[in-house]
Amino acid sequence: MQRLHIAGVIDRLHYLSTVSGGGYTGASLTWFLTQKANGGRRFGTGPENFPFCGGDAAGERNAVETPRLRTAAPVDGRAVLDYIRQRSSYLNPGAGFTMISASAIMLRSVLTSILAFTLLIAVVLTPLLQYKIFDLPAERFGLSLPAPFGHVDKLTWPTLIAAGLLLLLGLSIVIYSLVSGLPQVAERAYAWRRGYQIAAGRVLATALALLLLGLLAETIEYVSVRGLPLTGKDSVAFGGASTALGAIGGLAARAARVVPSGIVKRAIMTVLPPAALLLLVTGLGFLGHALALRAIGYGTAGIAGLMVGTAIYCIWTNINLTGLHRFYRDRLMESFMPDPGGIKDDEQAASTSADECYLADCCRKEDDGPYHLINTNIVLLGAGKARFRSRGGDSFVLSPLFCGSEATGFIETRRWLPGPARLAITRRHGSLALPTAMAISGAALNPRAGGDGKGPTKGGAISALLNLLNLRLGYWLPSPRKIDQGGAMLAYRAAPNFILPGLFQGLFGFRHNEEAHWLELSDGGHFENTGIYELVRRRVPTIVFADGSTDPEIALASFANALEKIYIDFNVTVTFDETADFTRMMRGMDSIKDVLSERLNFSDAGFAIGTIHYRATADRPACEGKLFYVKSTMVRKLPTALYSYKASNPLFPAESLADQFFSEQQFEAYRALGFALTAAMMEHIDSDWKDNVRKRPRLRAERAERDKFALADHLDLPYSWGSAKARWRAGARPSTPAGP
Repeated sequence: MQRLHIAGVIDRLHYLSTVSGGGYTGASLTWFLTQKANGGRRFGTGPENFPFCGGDAAGERNAVETPRLRTAAPVDGRAVLDYIRQRSSYLNPGAGFTMISASAIMLRSVLTSILAFTLLIAVVLTPLLQYKIFDLPAERFGLSLPAPFGHVDKLTWPTLIAAGLLLLLGLSIVIYSLVSGLPQVAERAYAWRRGYQIAAGRVLATALALLLLGLLAETIEYVSVRGLPLTGKDSVAFGGASTALGAIGGLAARAARVVPSGIVKRAIMTVLPPAALLLLVTGLGFLGHALALRAIGYGTAGIAGLMVGTAIYCIWTNINLTGLHRFYRDRLMESFMPDPGGIKDDEQAASTSADECYLADCCRKEDDGPYHLINTNIVLLGAGKARFRSRGGDSFVLSPLFCGSEATGFIETRRWLPGPARLAITRRHGSLALPTAMAISGAALNPRAGGDGKGPTKGGAISALLNLLNLRLGYWLPSPRKIDQGGAMLAYRAAPNFILPGLFQGLFGFRHNEEAHWLELSDGGHFENTGIYELVRRRVPTIVFADGSTDPEIALASFANALEKIYIDFNVTVTFDETADFTRMMRGMDSIKDVLSERLNFSDAGFAIGTIHYRATADRPACEGKLFYVKSTMVRKLPTALYSYKASNPLFPAESLADQFFSEQQFEAYRALGFALTAAMMEHIDSDWKDNVRKRPRLRAERAERDKFALADHLDLPYSWGSAKARWRAGARPSTPAGP
């Protein structure tokens, strides 16, 4: 951003599209552009008021001569950059927030979830134990079967039902074989086969789940009665120990993601998650069993108290606020969105203004700067459309005018804000703030999602562990389509809770699809990690983007994923000139081979320049655009300090995202690298093109045209959002002014 500002490009950009960690800086810029600096003037994108220290201060720090654009940086710009740099370890900023604080919040999140699921299990077990319908004497059925703990003398209802389902499945195999030779069946073979395949899979899955439940019941019976006769306190201790071991195993499975790839990592990720899940479920079963017995011991009052208490706790608890998301969001907000008046004091203070900065109030006509698109991912593992289902999600955009996705439709962002006329009970589904949107876009840890749609956290065992332990950074929001169709429905009058969507969608994965009332949003990098997808959808003619993804081998996997998606979805391709081809950014491509090159594994360049080929559509002609791509990689002619830092930190500049505690030196290394690589790209760009960009009027002079351009973009998207679209076509504008 600093180097583009020096080149006079920032205040000519129409869009700012951010994703994942890039949203920290992007949201910070949007925040400062809505604020007044000391003295009453606003920050802006001009040379005199850029919030991130442009002009001399940025150029001199990197020994970059820019005499034509050399200007004095505002004092406020220097102060803002210093403030953020000193708080790059945003999860451990001090002033009362330490690693112990973070650990306490994680412990609170885990215990909140364990209590909820223990209560739910106890509620399920109570009637089964109270009326003694959980098990039946095996002698009644003439059975004497071997089991892990001797012979079965009781059959649990789950085991009996599972046996019946398996028997039914076996009979269906015989019947299917016998009728397959009938001529009338052969004529309809495909329809019969398809129906049988679906039904057989569901029957088998149900039987296996019931068998596991029966095994859990047998384990509790054996440990509590036969093997280790436990008192109530002992049973709780046993369940607590098993739950704790399962939780520790889940955390270890999460931590194992940072282990270098190899046989050890594959073994850990294969064995540890299922083992931890088994321990955790067993522990929760023991705790729920002990709680159910205690409730039964108090008679009707105890059972009623358990039922009512569980309902109140599990329905009233807001899982968006009790998980890790809020802690993550608040620390980011305090580091990247400080109150302007307190920046010079260099204090770690609450960002009360940013906490109430709603997304719909950003990018107003009177604000300077580009229109912000915040990219997130919507989890759609059970989507009806194969495209969304195979990808596991879809691009979900959060912006000042509209929020939504192709899968779910869009809604005007202002409708997510709490209005003064709304009852308190209907206000929970609103108030989408800029810090919340930023944190959602960077929610890397989330069940059923992974980088570029891949990764171990998409697996069933790890997803179940993360859900049971409430270890998620994602966010639940009501569906734009459902709100547009039915207004403030009853389902949204309560906050997202452990029942809906926590249990059914979160744990069991039911209705993770386009028609769900609650949508789970996660890191935009789980769909596409460069931020260009939504820009290409809007056919933006010039795109400048930086790729800072974790990519130690410089395989450019995120860029390849983006190219694939824009080709499949929009029929758009990108080609590169030989002098600025993207393969030059790969490791080991340096044309000069010497000792330094071999040790640091230089790339030949840190940037690429391509041509975007937009195909003709029904209402738009074919056209071409330019793509400027900056990749964080080591090249020649960088500031000297970067080579020393690289020698001391071999993974730089692709250090693991597990490290969220940047030091001042680490922050400065990444900033200086981005500045130097962008400077090299600007030197390579044709001078005529740069002059044409600088001759364009600044954004403030284009506001009227930009409003029309953005409105046309939204209305031309290939899906509708009901009444909102009709109002906009009729010329009605939102009450909250917004830019394009």
